[in-house]
Amino acid sequence: VFWTIVQTLFLLLFAPLFLAMGYGLPVFLVYVLLLGAGKYLLFRQKASKFFTETGLDWDYVIAQESKRKQVLLRFFALFTQVKGVSNSVKRRAYLDFILKAVQKVPSKIWQNLYLRSYLRNGDLFALSLRLLLLSLLALLFIEQSWIATAVVVLFNYLLLFQLLALYHAFDYQYLTQLFPLEKGEKEKGLKQIVVGVGSAVLLLELLVGAVVFQEKIALLALVGASLFLQLFYLPYQLKRLVDE
Repeated sequence: VFWTIVQTLFLLLFAPLFLAMGYGLPVFLVYVLLLGAGKYLLFRQKASKFFTETGLDWDYVIAQESKRKQVLLRFFALFTQVKGVSNSVKRRAYLDFILKAVQKVPSKIWQNLYLRSYLRNGDLFALSLRLLLLSLLALLFIEQSWIATAVVVLFNYLLLFQLLALYHAFDYQYLTQLFPLEKGEKEKGLKQIVVGVGSAVLLLELLVGAVVFQEKIALLALVGASLFLQLFYLPYQLKRLVDE
């Protein structure tokens, strides 16, 4: 009932436009009623999953509540550090060839670990693809080159900010503290992986921008902003993570 009321109030805002198109008030009311009935059937179908023959399915209810909370936490995690975000791990065998880009030598332990974690993290890898897709769509469909550049820089910032979460990917594994490595190798390894991912994304954006941008100077601004994020913002955030 609540969401049907919200939906109806939202539709009322567009009633003048609907009527201006010549459909008339009766057609609009029928449209509102049909959407209300559709909303009722949809919620009824969703609610049926919460019940079994013996009553409420508490396992399903708890799982759905946890899923709902994770969706909210991941949204807020786009802009700030959020505790309580859980990540899933998924083997992507078709990406194993990328792991060969980093040598399996003692001096690159953290690079290997972070790259492997990134490729198999159920959230970060998918988020990277979504942000890359949004960036390319912005380049293709926003006609103003400078506005498109600003949007792409924002997405690149969000990508870099999210990749910083890899720093704590192995905090649960206490044996990593026994690695015979010099101090700072962990931060160095994470920085190289983040810069590598960011550079690959930037290269794709520049290729698309070189084709669609009329003002090519905007590409220089994109490169400059990306270098600022990688050379200044990234070390600053890594220092904050170490201090914490």
